[in-house]
Amino acid sequence: MEGGGSGKVGSPEDAAARRAREYHECSFCNRGFTNAQALGGHMNVHRDERRRQAAAPPADGGGSQKKGPGSSEELDLELRL
Repeated sequence: MEGGGSGKVGSPEDAAARRAREYHECSFCNRGFTNAQALGGHMNVHRDERRRQAAAPPADGGGSQKKGPGSSEELDLELRL
């Protein structure tokens, strides 16, 4: 018994059917794509959004901003020995 009744394992028809069933989903917005390249292009939109959000000041009024030199809350590092 050759082949085990499974037909052609690597036939072009199998590959085409497998590609037709493939579904790639965006992990941010759950939008679906039929190929990985389209999903990759779409993910660039989210990457740009995250970059803009990181550059924007926080929405909580700046309470979480780091205090630097010249701010009213400077850290006293003097060693009083």
